[in-house]
Amino acid sequence: MPLLRIKLPGQFDATHDLTGGVVSIGRLPDNTIQIDDDSVSPYHAELVCVEGHYRLLDLASTNLCFVDGVPTQTCDLFDPCTIAFGTVECDFDPMDTFIEPMVSSRQLERDLARFRAENTKLHFDLFELQRQIDILSKAPLLIARTETTPTVADDALQAITQERDELCRQNAALHEKLQTSREVCRDDDETPQAFLVSPHTAGEPLSAVETTALPSSNSGHFDMIAEALKPVRRTLDRLTRDTAKTALAQLAAAASRLSETTAPLKTHPINRLGQAIDGLARDFAERPQPPTAAQVWSLAQAAELITRLLDPTHLQKLSSLSSPRVLVVDDDLDLLDAVATSLNLAQLPATPCADSREAIALVEKNEFDLLILDVRMPGLDGPTLCARIREFPRFWKTPILFLTAANTLDDRAQTSLSGGNDFLPKPFNAAELIVKAETWLWKSRLTQPRSEEQASSALCG
Repeated sequence: MPLLRIKLPGQFDATHDLTGGVVSIGRLPDNTIQIDDDSVSPYHAELVCVEGHYRLLDLASTNLCFVDGVPTQTCDLFDPCTIAFGTVECDFDPMDTFIEPMVSSRQLERDLARFRAENTKLHFDLFELQRQIDILSKAPLLIARTETTPTVADDALQAITQERDELCRQNAALHEKLQTSREVCRDDDETPQAFLVSPHTAGEPLSAVETTALPSSNSGHFDMIAEALKPVRRTLDRLTRDTAKTALAQLAAAASRLSETTAPLKTHPINRLGQAIDGLARDFAERPQPPTAAQVWSLAQAAELITRLLDPTHLQKLSSLSSPRVLVVDDDLDLLDAVATSLNLAQLPATPCADSREAIALVEKNEFDLLILDVRMPGLDGPTLCARIREFPRFWKTPILFLTAANTLDDRAQTSLSGGNDFLPKPFNAAELIVKAETWLWKSRLTQPRSEEQASSALCG
């Protein structure tokens, strides 16, 4: 049975047996494992059982997760290692025996989705193989023998010919598998339901996220989104080590394909996140300077959230929520107007406020799903305002982002200790702002969605 041994300074080590399919770790007591330390976020990470082992998933924590000293967003834990949640170190031991949790209906749905994704991948593989065959069959193989031409040219030609023949055989085999998969899907699939409709004009506030039916989870469209998401995540992983222009161009192409695949979902959070990822990826490719590690991390968080939203239990969950509401507080009127305008154009209705004390009055009377605060303001500064807002029970878990010109570790620690979730450097990047806003909004509403009735009762109370 796997073990997690938590080492808190000045206290005895706490050892936990890991037996659940999903083990949540964070500062608040409603986590499976609570770590009461200021460097640990309220909901910091999860350990998810995947095919006989645990996988570590960072839940967009403020102070990150580290495996053997390396920051990570997701990591498969096969061997003993040291995991740090913020500054709290833990020893993970997978042990020799592992009891798989009982297979639930949710796991069966995931298995079915995986099988359908494999079927969809055959389509992509078939297309790619056919393209390679066409290229090889049409390209003239001109090999001129000169004194400088290696004598291995014939061998190279033979190798290419063999590769072409092998691709033809693989193509034929894929055709057979593809036909079999189509027959299986034809027997199992339900009649696809209508996609979301009623597109909105940019800048026009949404009255509500449409509640019309999503495509059936059996229709294969969400499998296509999962497949389109894979190259985005692979390229983002590469960008953590290499920010060359070729990698940025590959990311832009993969993100464009993802946004095309999510587009039929209209105002569903999956499409909103897909369009936001596409916008920031294109911004990376067009700018002369490479993206920062924090910007790459923001895209990785958004991609990870799409993966979570593709879970069948979440697909309909977020489609019935009202339009999100954002409060922006900054004493710089020009910057305040720029941030609010960017959010409104992204169909995230924003309420601008230039005074921190006025912001408290707005919070007392209104509901907001995201707050964006300047760090340095006259009167109540950002961290102090954040701490005051956290005193309202309704805003205990509402995501709060900081705008700061001083992007230092001390500033980040101060904003985290006051209850902030993330920060954005000044001058801000509009595309990065939208990615962060969409990610924190839908992640928060996924874990604790609020209905209009709940909001009304909270205001009355």
